[in-house]
Amino acid sequence: MSDLFSTDDLADHVGEILERVRSGREVRLYDPHGFDMTLVRTEEVMVSRQIAGATATLLGLLQARGRVPGGDEMTLVDYGSWSWLRHLGSEPLDQFLSEVSAAIVIACREGDAIVLQEIDPGPHQPQQGPPARKWRPPWSR
Repeated sequence: MSDLFSTDDLADHVGEILERVRSGREVRLYDPHGFDMTLVRTEEVMVSRQIAGATATLLGLLQARGRVPGGDEMTLVDYGSWSWLRHLGSEPLDQFLSEVSAAIVIACREGDAIVLQEIDPGPHQPQQGPPARKWRPPWSR
């Protein structure tokens, strides 16, 4: 449930509003013109986005698997952000999709996407190598 404040309350209750948000409560602000917004911690928004992204990718894969029996003719686009799955056979892919389904349920119930990060760590970071030489224009060499 959210705590409700009007925009007129902001000046008088900003400390209280921020404290409620910091403690994990959802605060809803509304104004007399019908505009409203919800204040939540950024972490909650990021978790929701991770869950939504994993769910969209899973549903896309399941839909493609239903369209292409055995998954033999799935395209790279069908795999979404999990393009590495194209290297799996039919049985391992089915097992993976089952595990992802369970992980999404857990992430939703616990409000924590850590189990999804184990499956899909997100954008891969380049390996750290030796520092690159600084580029200089040819006339300054």
